[in-house]
Amino acid sequence: MRTNQSLPLAVIAALVLNAAVASAVIARGALAQAEPMATALSCASEGSGPPWVMITARLTAEGAPLADQRIEWTAGGRSGLIEDSSETDASGDATARFTVIYDGGDQGDVVVTATFAGNDSYASSSCEARFHAYGGTLPRPPAEP
Repeated sequence: MRTNQSLPLAVIAALVLNAAVASAVIARGALAQAEPMATALSCASEGSGPPWVMITARLTAEGAPLADQRIEWTAGGRSGLIEDSSETDASGDATARFTVIYDGGDQGDVVVTATFAGNDSYASSSCEARFHAYGGTLPRPPAEP
């Protein structure tokens, strides 16, 4: 004959079993957040001015281009960058322009760094473009839309 105590024990046993299964799943990382995918950022420069040097950064993940991602540009404290940031296109390319005309006319070696800050899906990366800039007396180019 079955007693009333066996029903609560069965319910308790089921709850304990469910808790053990949930703990095992968490321990295996099945519910853990995925790591951001590694990215690569490569830089190239074209020209030496005037009026400017065009710098291109290409952002990829596992060899595929990443579109619509923000790239930040810095020039080691120099003020000749026309763009502070730009977005990657369908090819994963973002561009910036540098001119010594608005950098006090100081010709010389320049290092421009492109940085992708990363996000929940993609890890951060950066690259450098090195070039020698020459001066000139041309008007400031318009900012790109």
